[in-house]
Amino acid sequence: MLNSLLLPMTSATSYESATKVAISLAKAHSARLEIFYIAPDPRTAVPFVGEGLTADVIQDICRNAEINSSKHIDDGRKYAESLSEKASIPMTDGHKRCEGGYISFNSVSGVISEHAGRRARLADVSVVAKPSADNNPDAHDLLEDILFRSGRAVLMVPSNYESTVGRHIVIAWNGRAECARAVAAAMPFLRNAYKITAVQIGSDDPSRPSVDDLTAYLNDHDIEATPITTPNDGSIGATLITVANDVRADMMVIGAYSHSRWREMILGGVTRHIIENTNLPVFMSH
Repeated sequence: MLNSLLLPMTSATSYESATKVAISLAKAHSARLEIFYIAPDPRTAVPFVGEGLTADVIQDICRNAEINSSKHIDDGRKYAESLSEKASIPMTDGHKRCEGGYISFNSVSGVISEHAGRRARLADVSVVAKPSADNNPDAHDLLEDILFRSGRAVLMVPSNYESTVGRHIVIAWNGRAECARAVAAAMPFLRNAYKITAVQIGSDDPSRPSVDDLTAYLNDHDIEATPITTPNDGSIGATLITVANDVRADMMVIGAYSHSRWREMILGGVTRHIIENTNLPVFMSH
């Protein structure tokens, strides 16, 4: 069961579809939905030393930046309040559980990399917008910071997504630790799904659990899943998307693979391809 959801926002991110999904999940699980608003950092408005500005001018710049940041936070709270009213979900500053879900609001001024992943560490899942070519870079930063810094799961929702979420789930399985963590984190969704398809691309790696081992594990938890093994025709990410679309899934569970390069977390090729090309919500854990 999901008890806590996080919906991170900035002033520059389009999050309508992610909001609809988050509200739906909060209602279905009677969960707390925390809207976490990250306002622009006033410090970024301070010019570099040596630009020829007087102390009074710099002070005015800082003051205006702080006013602007406060306005963004006020706008974020008003949005949360309007969302509560439209969705008929109470908004509270407390943590007392409410039947049918409830909304809380928190905010901070700063940069995404200093706050988003850390705040998400105490959420069962964070719901974020899918980064896209026409989306603000904030969407990309939110996804990657929460995915790699929170230690928790992320549900990425494409823009303009209007269908159900979690009725038919496809699990992308390769026996790696990332996949195992994703499956464990997705248990609240798997328990509520009407159908589950577990997909393995290519032949078994004898050193890792197979897709049949996965379905046996799920059966131990009274969860029925149908295993599918399909040939590797060159692009694992493309094949997974094709399978998910062919079986008419409405959610994909994947283990987000990455490698570290100079302390920057870089998404692996399969993960990147799915994020960039899928039209389905994707549940990820690293």
